[in-house]
Amino acid sequence: MVELATTNLIRELLDGVSDQVYAIDAYTGRVLDCNDGTCHALGYTREEMLQLSVPDFDRSIDLESYVSLIERIVRADREVTLQSTHTRKDGTSFPVEITCRVKDVDGRQTSLCVVRDITARLRLEEELREQTRQYESIVRGLPGTISRYRLGNPSIVLFVDEAVKEMTGYSAGEFVAGEISLRQLIHPEDLERVGAALRRAVRTGEATEVTYSITCRDGSRKTLRDVVRGFPPDETGMPLIEAISFDITESADRERALKEAWFSEHERFEHVAEAAGLVIYDRNMRTNEINWSGPYSEVMGYGPEEIGGQAEWETRVPVDDARRVFAATTDAYREGRIVDVEYRFRRKDGAERWMWLRGIPLMDERGRLVRSIGMVQDVTKRKQLEAQVSSAQRMDTVGALAGGISHDVNNYLTTIIGNLDLAIMRLSENEWPELRDARTAAAGCAELVGSLLTFARQQEGQRVRLSPETVITDASRILGRLAGPKVSVDVSVAPGCPDFDGDRVQIQQVLMNLAVNARDAMNGEGSITIGAEGCERSWDASGRRDRFVRIWVRDTGPGVAPEVRDRIFEPYFTTRPFGEGTGLGLAIVHGIARAHGGWAEVAGDSNGAEFSIFVPAADPARSSAATISP
Repeated sequence: MVELATTNLIRELLDGVSDQVYAIDAYTGRVLDCNDGTCHALGYTREEMLQLSVPDFDRSIDLESYVSLIERIVRADREVTLQSTHTRKDGTSFPVEITCRVKDVDGRQTSLCVVRDITARLRLEEELREQTRQYESIVRGLPGTISRYRLGNPSIVLFVDEAVKEMTGYSAGEFVAGEISLRQLIHPEDLERVGAALRRAVRTGEATEVTYSITCRDGSRKTLRDVVRGFPPDETGMPLIEAISFDITESADRERALKEAWFSEHERFEHVAEAAGLVIYDRNMRTNEINWSGPYSEVMGYGPEEIGGQAEWETRVPVDDARRVFAATTDAYREGRIVDVEYRFRRKDGAERWMWLRGIPLMDERGRLVRSIGMVQDVTKRKQLEAQVSSAQRMDTVGALAGGISHDVNNYLTTIIGNLDLAIMRLSENEWPELRDARTAAAGCAELVGSLLTFARQQEGQRVRLSPETVITDASRILGRLAGPKVSVDVSVAPGCPDFDGDRVQIQQVLMNLAVNARDAMNGEGSITIGAEGCERSWDASGRRDRFVRIWVRDTGPGVAPEVRDRIFEPYFTTRPFGEGTGLGLAIVHGIARAHGGWAEVAGDSNGAEFSIFVPAADPARSSAATISP
């Protein structure tokens, strides 16, 4: 056995390599030496390997062919790489890649070979070829043409599939070679629009559609629609475009009509949702994620980045309402019916709004809840209108009841007062003082009944042209004595305040009721200011603005609590202790204002309350008001 003169270190290194490394006699083909990798790969011991020649484990070559190969390698005087098949001791074979070079070692022409098992590589290459075949098959089966090119002037086509020939009459090779370009085929009227679409695709990185006409090789015209995606410039400095082109010549009109119809319907839905203030939600019940669309920011008051999910929603809803919504949705989901519930929602600016939620549960094939889709709408104005209607209905009901009772009571009081007056006339001054007390009480009762009738009928008395300054100045003299010594009464009428048509007695009753309320609110000590001014206000659903006179009474009391303001003008509603008020004073104010074609309002804060009535300003063209009977 002839062994190569090697050091122990080199032997150790070679034995540590998994590839096969062996030395072959260049002209006999006998194995001179090999590493452990060779023995492991072929299944022989080192001693057995040294008894073999190349044809023993590479059956694709005989000794004569091997010698001829070695001679070619010697003449080339370079390293040669080739592929072959090696056979193991057990008869199985495997593909290999052989890299060899012929060297003179100790006076012997020796072939030094490094052999690598390429089974895995060939398998990957085959898989890649199969994927390529599948990709080419898919591309050929697509209704369009796929292309990839660098956008410039001129553009450089990197790839286009062979279907382009059927579409344009030009082969893929002609496009890749630059013999023809798509720009040359595009109709001149479409060039600018196509260029803009390509630049937009590069700028946004999003898929962009563009439709245009081309002139084919045979002179015919076709309509193409491209779906393109752009990529920023690379090292060449040119943007990259990937596109798929569809021949829509036959279906262009039909597709255009369908597209226009779809967009019209979608746009109409968007406009309707926006006009109605509808926020659409889609909730994944498995992940608890919620996707919102529509005017969320306008309705809810939070930006897109602040919307959040279920947890964020719960922090913006009062606890009681959140529980009620949870109970309603749970029951509806369990029964598979539509959710319909209203709740309060706190906007980012702190304002509390009423929301109406209506949604439908979606089940999977096993009947399990997977999604919930619905809408949310701000119904605060509707709730306010409902409250106003309810309040008006209560006032009308109470007014009708009070009117009926007051009419009957007034008849009885007329008889009682008349008889008391007759009885008192027959008595001396000091006899039966109880009768005089009874007469005083009956008169007070008659006054109360008169107030009830005024509220119930909202009757119009004698209407004349009134000057706000005159009415308020005259009333202030009486109100000063009525308010008490520790309450100052001031008058503040704006210059140029217009006149109005009204009943002097009823307007003075309004001022008296408001002044008494102000005095009581200040516990008999403070300041009352009575004023008037002209203003323009919109008072009905039409939004039309009219000229009004605002007459107001302001005090320095504790003000009106927000929770009380909605009911302040209701009949029999009072904040005074039991037995200290009838609750009719402000209801009568409201009734007189309505009888004059206006309304009443309350405002103010912790520094005092301000009550106002609004009555239509008089028509300057008329010198006086007509007399209107009750």
